[in-house]
Parts: sequence; structure tokens; C-alpha cells
Amino acid sequence: MRHRRPIDVAGNAVHVCRLGMGEIEDEGQGIEAKPYPDFTDGGRIGGQARASGLSPKRRSEMAEVAANSHWGG
Repeated sequence: MRHRRPIDVAGNAVHVCRLGMGEIEDEGQGIEAKPYPDFTDGGRIGGQARASGLSPKRRSEMAEVAANSHWGG
């Protein structure tokens, strides 16, 4: 008999306990879970897109504010 994974927190806790005690076996859902989402280039691409929409003067102002806050100037 296949045991479906419960939706609610309490039911899920009971399910995990049963798995740990060996009462049931985890058959999985057929989907391999990744430990982290695949966002390897997201920040780099987003930063370039944001910078391309700013004028050079505004980018310079923002860099100056960032440097002052970082170095305490």
C-alpha cells in the first residue's frame, strides 16, 4: 500500500516518525530534489540589466554612496 505524504504539519510529523521507525518505506515522488535552486547567473544578469538602465552619472552616485557606507567615509 502506498502512503501518500500528508499536507498538514502534524500529519507530516507522524509520517516522518513512521519512516524513521521503519513502519513504512519512502517510495519518493519520482522527482529528484535539488539542494539549491539553479540561480547561478541570476544576480549577474540582473545587475547588468539594472546598470544598463541607469545613466553613468547615476551609477557613479550610487557607487559613491556604497563606498562611503562600506568604508565609513
